[in-house]
Amino acid sequence: MRTRLMAVVTLIALALTGCSSGNAAAPAAQKGVDHNDADVKFSLEMIPHHQQTIMIVDMATNKGGTDQVRETAASLLAGEDRDIKQMRAWLTAWNSPQPMDASMGGHDMPGMVNQADIKALDSATGADFDTKWLALIVKHLENGVTMSQDVIKNGMHADTKALAGKIIKNQEKQIAEVKKSKP
Repeated sequence: MRTRLMAVVTLIALALTGCSSGNAAAPAAQKGVDHNDADVKFSLEMIPHHQQTIMIVDMATNKGGTDQVRETAASLLAGEDRDIKQMRAWLTAWNSPQPMDASMGGHDMPGMVNQADIKALDSATGADFDTKWLALIVKHLENGVTMSQDVIKNGMHADTKALAGKIIKNQEKQIAEVKKSKP
């Protein structure tokens, strides 16, 4: 008798909590959750990655030996600041800390060009600078594609995944353009 009573109570509880509207209800632990650790990690790492792109492009626009390298560099800036603002807004909404500014360090984190490569580029001039810059920016953009592929695979935030898809498309196009450039 007691087992039957427990079964009836359980069925009533189930009916009252999840089936009253005819729609499948999300489990309480998932209610309102629209992102996961992979989404947060992506924004925390892609913001400094974009900041480093801007820094590397500035180096080429100021030190590039050829017009082609300076023009290629300038073409890489489309949307970087807009993406940074969007990712910062997501991090704020998720109560996540903001990443360190790329100009303050952080070059050892995944996806970033290391300090030694930046110093070597900074000390180069003319054709040597152009050759190093072209190789470095390809490596940097490829890292951004890898980071974006990872969040598409492991993230759950729809807007983050959409941004990652856009980054992949744009950076693969930019990589192809850079590889066509000659110092």
